[in-house]
Amino acid sequence: MKLEILSFDEALKFIPKNKTYGIRIYDSIPNTPIPELVQSNNWIAIKEYFFNDGWPRSWKEYSWVDKNDEYFSGLLDEPWNKFHERNPGLTKESFLDYLESQGHYSERGDLFNEKFARQILSDYEKFGNGAKTILIHCNRGKNRSPAVGKAMNEIYRWKINDLEKRFPLYRRYIYNLMIKGGEEFRKK
Repeated sequence: MKLEILSFDEALKFIPKNKTYGIRIYDSIPNTPIPELVQSNNWIAIKEYFFNDGWPRSWKEYSWVDKNDEYFSGLLDEPWNKFHERNPGLTKESFLDYLESQGHYSERGDLFNEKFARQILSDYEKFGNGAKTILIHCNRGKNRSPAVGKAMNEIYRWKINDLEKRFPLYRRYIYNLMIKGGEEFRKK
């Protein structure tokens, strides 16, 4: 199995070379019309899902971050001291609190939930079995699509080993619900 985890812009340029199943992830209310992917006879199906890149207030998305790491476990593109020079009012704790708050849109129905997880897995089993490649994309290809891809890799035992290294900012909230949804889905 080949797994392509891409940004929106990268996905629009993607040309499937073999039987490919597509998973497209968008915000719950897209900001622009959604263009089609490149036409090809190699698409076996393309499914679209609409949910925001957020999490409930009770979830701590950044609990994995090492505050002693100068790059905050990859969250920063520069060392903390340089970042702090430009943002002197922030402490490490207040910076993490700020990041946590960015996911708290509210607890609306447009957050990822177990129903989305089961639907993604059900659609894959119905339409995607037999695919040689799975394309998963979201806006930036850094949070939602890597979380879905990492979870599917584990659920279906595709044995793709470098996903956490390639996508360290995958959305843990979505990943955990996908794994939970996969366990429930497999019981049926």
